[in-house]
Amino acid sequence: MVWLRWFLLGLVLGLGALGFIWRGTFGTDAVAVDFVARVDEAALRRPSPEVFAVRDVAIGGETRRSITMAQASRIAWDQVIPERAWLDVSFGVQEEAWTTPGPGVLFRAGMSADGHYEEFLTQVVDPHTNAGDRQWRSVRVDLSAYAGRTVSLIFNAASDKNTPAAWGALRLMKQ
Repeated sequence: MVWLRWFLLGLVLGLGALGFIWRGTFGTDAVAVDFVARVDEAALRRPSPEVFAVRDVAIGGETRRSITMAQASRIAWDQVIPERAWLDVSFGVQEEAWTTPGPGVLFRAGMSADGHYEEFLTQVVDPHTNAGDRQWRSVRVDLSAYAGRTVSLIFNAASDKNTPAAWGALRLMKQ
């Protein structure tokens, strides 16, 4: 009976060590920065801070906490990038604008580091004309090459006042 206790103890310890190694190797994704929650801390909000609002936005049946804007705008944060980080960006046109004719919304996002700008998103979303745009769009950007550096993350939405847009679940993730 003593051998059974030792066997079970070894089994538990072994599985615990295996779990620790697995977590360290493959990790779990964690939100490093939730930019939606930090909209008031943005380094830049143009044309004015009043253009931006935080609320829950439903697009295509999926609701996300979002930064909304009802006109052309730019918002940016200066951020130190952690190790093994990436940017998780969602964007879309709010459902109340789907039946209104218009040019859609041009979403652009990029990063400025060391005096150089790199754009990683340029996409027009026009749900009035294109039914396929009646959903959240998403992009993930690997930022691990910028670990330890301060960058400016810049998000632009070119829309008219009849086409309200949203940046949803705008997060810096790390492993």
